[in-house]
Amino acid sequence: MQDGVRVMGALGQSVSIPNHLAIHRNDGKLFIIDAQYRNRSFEDYPYWVARVEWWNQGSAWEFEGIHHKIYLANPPKGILDFSISDGYNMFLINRSIYNESIDLITRIGAGLTFSHPDVTFSDRPRYYVHGWAGHRISGLAVQMGIEKRFSVTNTHYLSAEAKITAAYSRTAISDDYHHDYAVAPDVAFHFIIGIGSNPIQEASVSSILGMVAPLALPISTYVFPNR
Repeated sequence: MQDGVRVMGALGQSVSIPNHLAIHRNDGKLFIIDAQYRNRSFEDYPYWVARVEWWNQGSAWEFEGIHHKIYLANPPKGILDFSISDGYNMFLINRSIYNESIDLITRIGAGLTFSHPDVTFSDRPRYYVHGWAGHRISGLAVQMGIEKRFSVTNTHYLSAEAKITAAYSRTAISDDYHHDYAVAPDVAFHFIIGIGSNPIQEASVSSILGMVAPLALPISTYVFPNR
């Protein structure tokens, strides 16, 4: 594994397992839900992963963003719609190791969740804040993953990765963040396909553009959203 900086961008599918969801309202109403989720990874603003890696002697430190989404599939009476769909974002610092004998990369990571809720109760207007203003730091996340890379050219490769994340989110359901909130832990499996760049050999404009080109995949989900 060549030393240097790599950039990777990917699309994929996440699958959340059933979990506990608690919604606390500032009027005293409490919803405790055995939540089942749909992830709708290719709808609205699709699921994506982006990562910057610093490799040295077969191991790397990485910064990774995961645009994960959850939609409540079994809302109880009183809730018309609940999702953290713009999204249940995770930003992680990873440690990765390349195992030459099996030609695989393993990684672990930890970081923060940034949540963007969208909720409608039967007795309230929809709560949704458009754009980045709707995101708040909401909790912690960890991940474990395994990745296989396939060389395409001297400068780029294809990436296939399977990972599992475990995350916690305490997210607002109104502007009264401290008293009106949802606690939504999430455990999900992720399967992603991406494009990555190898370390550049010379600091030319074309080489730098080629290195960051894989980020076109996640950027495209905002430029050409499916909604």
